[in-house]
Amino acid sequence: ITEHVRKHTHPTHILVITDSDIDNLAPELGQLEEALNYGRAGGTIFLDYEPSQKTELLTKIGYDVISIRTPKDLTQLTLRKAGELYG
Repeated sequence: ITEHVRKHTHPTHILVITDSDIDNLAPELGQLEEALNYGRAGGTIFLDYEPSQKTELLTKIGYDVISIRTPKDLTQLTLRKAGELYG
C-alpha cells in the first residue's frame, strides 16, 4: 500500500475491505500508518466482524474502522464513503 500511494502526487484515500480477522496486521501497523501519511486523504477499513481491542490500534493510527453485516451494508457504506470523499 505504501509504495502505491507514495507514487501519487495527489491525495489518495486507502480503503481496505476484509472478511477475515485482521489480527495479523499488527506487525504492519508502522507501514499502515506510513501509507496514511503518504496518502494524505485518510483511510477506511470495512470489517466483516465486530471491531475489537486489536482493531483499536488501527483507529489510533488514523483509520476509520467500520463493521459490516451483509453485502448490502458493504455496498451502501462504499457508496457513502465515496460520496464523502468525492461528492
